Amino acid sequence: FLLNRSSDLAMIASHVEAITRGGERMTLYMRVTGDKYELPLAVGVSVAEIARLQGMSPSSIYTAMYEQRAHPERKRKSKFIKVEVDE
Repeated sequence: FLLNRSSDLAMIASHVEAITRGGERMTLYMRVTGDKYELPLAVGVSVAEIARLQGMSPSSIYTAMYEQRAHPERKRKSKFIKVEVDE
């Protein structure tokens, strides 16, 4: 999902609920704002999906995630995160 307005957050919540309804653990990958709020900009079920949505290669996403862990002090406009979702 690419997020353009606040109503998109409700859509993500319902999507996550539908995915996790079976009681199993789900991994989501997200591009979020780089500020303290970490508002979602894009959400996908795989790195490949986020890469496709953002017009990037999957290796670029993995590299960005590594750089974020290696240099957390650097300020970024956005960042990529991995989220484990339980029911």
